[in-house]
Amino acid sequence: MTSALVLSALVGIVMPLADTAVASAQAATLDQALSNDGAVQQPIDSQEETSAGAPGETSVQPEGEATTPAPETEVIAPEAEEPAEPATPAKPKPARAAVAASALSCVPGDVYSISSAGQLQKVAVNGTNGAVEYVGQTAGAGEFNGLGIGDRGAAVYAYNRTNTAGRWQPNNANTVYKYDVDRARWSSTQAQVSLTSSDVSSLVGGAVGPDGTYWVGGFNAAPNSWTPSGGQYFQLWKMKPGSNSIEPAGKIELRGLVNGQTNQVGVNGDFAFDTVGNVYLVRGVGTQLQVFRLDKAKLDNGKGFQAIGGAELVASGTAPFSNTNGIAYDSSGKLFIGAGTQLAYLQQEASGNWASKSVSLPSNSGFSTTDLATCSFPPTVKIQKDLPDGRAFANDQFKLQLRSGTALLGEATTTGNDPGLQKEKVGPVPVAIGASMSFTEVAGNSSTDLKNYVSSWECLLDGKVLWSDKSLGTSFTMPAEAAGKEIVCTIKNSLMDVSKTAIGADGKELSSGTPVDENGVVGYKLTFDNRSGANPAAVNYRDYLADVLDDATFYNPSTGQRTTSPVIAVSGPGLTHAWSPADKWLTIGGTVPAKQMLTLTVHVKVKENGDATDERQGATTQQGFFLRNKLARGTDPKPPTDCVPGLCVENPINAWTVTKSSLPASGARLHKGGQCALQGYGDEAHWHDGADRPRAHRRRDACFQDGWLGS
Repeated sequence: MTSALVLSALVGIVMPLADTAVASAQAATLDQALSNDGAVQQPIDSQEETSAGAPGETSVQPEGEATTPAPETEVIAPEAEEPAEPATPAKPKPARAAVAASALSCVPGDVYSISSAGQLQKVAVNGTNGAVEYVGQTAGAGEFNGLGIGDRGAAVYAYNRTNTAGRWQPNNANTVYKYDVDRARWSSTQAQVSLTSSDVSSLVGGAVGPDGTYWVGGFNAAPNSWTPSGGQYFQLWKMKPGSNSIEPAGKIELRGLVNGQTNQVGVNGDFAFDTVGNVYLVRGVGTQLQVFRLDKAKLDNGKGFQAIGGAELVASGTAPFSNTNGIAYDSSGKLFIGAGTQLAYLQQEASGNWASKSVSLPSNSGFSTTDLATCSFPPTVKIQKDLPDGRAFANDQFKLQLRSGTALLGEATTTGNDPGLQKEKVGPVPVAIGASMSFTEVAGNSSTDLKNYVSSWECLLDGKVLWSDKSLGTSFTMPAEAAGKEIVCTIKNSLMDVSKTAIGADGKELSSGTPVDENGVVGYKLTFDNRSGANPAAVNYRDYLADVLDDATFYNPSTGQRTTSPVIAVSGPGLTHAWSPADKWLTIGGTVPAKQMLTLTVHVKVKENGDATDERQGATTQQGFFLRNKLARGTDPKPPTDCVPGLCVENPINAWTVTKSSLPASGARLHKGGQCALQGYGDEAHWHDGADRPRAHRRRDACFQDGWLGS
């Protein structure tokens, strides 16, 4: 694979470009690092002895390509102006590079390159020096590119852009080759990328995904009569493991390009995967580089020449040299960049910024690259948000931020109001082993109050918990065991279980809807249950009592007396409360310790039915002869419109006055066939008409009975 990810290290930034100030600061940091390091150093002579090469190999390259040397006893072709003669072995001379063993090395610091002639080379980088070794036999001739190496070196692919078919034979340009690690040689797979029906003029990159699929691609052509732009799209083809055919797999739209960037010529680049299959695409023009990211879910839906969906621009900056044609990450997080005979890497420092390091190669190494790859993935970090209980308010949003030292590596703000794992995430972001990392959460908008939530977090590696703490934000050092793997940190915001119940004078619950009598005692018990919380939970609630106090007064159960202000009982320390006589609401704050439950109780006593009867019967804002208590999160001056079960209780007040009379009078005897009349009169204040007003209700009933009836 063309190793993975150029997301953070490439330009010293990985962030939404909308944050212009951060982007400018990061780009300036990287530019300074590059200028301090200077231009890429010219190769230096090596005094080290190298082993002899394999005999009988030739190296052919297109015009302008740096020569790829063969091992020592190579066959020298005659000069073009001389008559052709059979090639003869050259006399021994110092080897330009050693020949590597067949197995590929996946240790940090080892990066692989391919030349136009198809010579695989390994560069072992130690500090700023690199030792070059030839790997296996050259493919012979052509214009090889698109080097991709599978995880742990399991598969190695490249393609030859040149038509090497004989006369009268079909064109075989863009044929995919596979490297046999055991036999140390390239062979054609017969799979050929057809650019027909695409707007791609030339393939530029290749990579192997974590599932072993080989991917290749190229940018759309420069402006002409049949396409409106150049370098605005990237067409992909894929070849599944074990297959000898390659098929188009969708076209990525590169979002975030500004005017002037959508019709550029000379666009080059490369792409790579992370360990879970997200793809990262580098687009370069001159020294300017841009990094785009496409999630695996979108990539998996790609087919043919159809648009896959937008890849977001996540980073941009300046490379240490022009015409970057290959990138590769090693498992420690070091990012290698190559172009022609030049090699450099970017390394993350303790500050979080990335420093450019030029790699000095022996002058006789013959290093030449059209693409780079490693056989490992970079370590990455992803930050995600979980709202298992949903949001306290529908418009609550959360901003997640990831930093290394002082450098902001990425941020994301949630949207919508769905519960559970949120779709917005930070990363994955490639980072270096040993780097100091930190992540935080802040409110995503001005109306979100994080005090409404119980927050916890944990970071997993291979499904196992690495860290977990009782903090909203934390810091950690990338451990060695994360090499080539992904660390996933989840910030979870849960809602504390809060409820309201009504209780009678005996302490038993009065369910909502249960009638109460005049002069009856009702208690309102507010429960704040944080027994499942790992952290202290902030309390931010308001209890609206206006529709209670029009029909009742506060009551002190200890003295048995009515009071003008609430007598509040709290089960334990932590809760605070403030009563507003003018607004008739109680504001509750404070915190509930982790693994604990606190309650707050206040009592009222129902007024007598004859107390302000006309006023209470005519009331509409606060309903008379009806106790309704609403509890809500936050401090809105208006109570909720609805009576939400669990946060609201309502109890009608029994207010019937019933009288009964009969004709004949009570105690009279009736003969068979006689008649009696029963009359009942009742005034009922919790019976309502269509206007939701209490009204008096009268009825008169008459009965007829054969025989005697006692009235």
